[in-house]
Amino acid sequence: MSEKDSKIRALIKVFGTILTLNIIVIVGMTYFTPGVRGSGVLTTRTFDLDQFNHVTLEGVGTARITIDESQFFEITTDENMYSLLDIGVNDGKLVVRNKEEIRPSVLMLTIRTPYLRGIELAGNPTIEVPGISGDLFSIGIRGNGTVYVSGGVDHLDVNITGNGLVQAMDLVAIETEVAIEGAGDVEVQSTKRLVVNCRGSGNVLYAGDPSLDGECIGTVEQIR
Repeated sequence: MSEKDSKIRALIKVFGTILTLNIIVIVGMTYFTPGVRGSGVLTTRTFDLDQFNHVTLEGVGTARITIDESQFFEITTDENMYSLLDIGVNDGKLVVRNKEEIRPSVLMLTIRTPYLRGIELAGNPTIEVPGISGDLFSIGIRGNGTVYVSGGVDHLDVNITGNGLVQAMDLVAIETEVAIEGAGDVEVQSTKRLVVNCRGSGNVLYAGDPSLDGECIGTVEQIR
């Protein structure tokens, strides 16, 4: 066997070893990441709850909240996940959190309520709220949550601690206040006044022609 062939075989062996190790790492991450894994058997359940006007989602999951005359709350997830969820309403605030670390195949919340004053996320959930209206709406994120909102309000309040994302360019607010501690990203549309205070590398993109106030170490940029 020539020296060239020997080098080629050696390289093939090295690459094969690297590929095998990568597969082992991926499999290990899949099966040994902490948390109760979803069974894969999806079910949908509807819950009768007390009246609420604020929603808090902690942990993981995706929620779509719409404004409707009648209240409605439904969850679609693995059948073994329901006993690990803590769901309750206290002082008009609906809170959904997991009792321990979970890894559901799907965790989807469908929510309807006549009136919504605010949402709060902790961990890594996603909430979508189309068609918001009213005098005040608040968004709070602790962690890496993501929020999509649209509609129109008099005052929008956004508070992020961590790396959250708020996409509210389709929510027209007369006045907007944004506070970021961390590396959060916010997109808003404000017509009269925008106050931005951030510590860290937060980024705020805004539309409209509001007066601008506050102090931000990160980026505050008008895009239209």
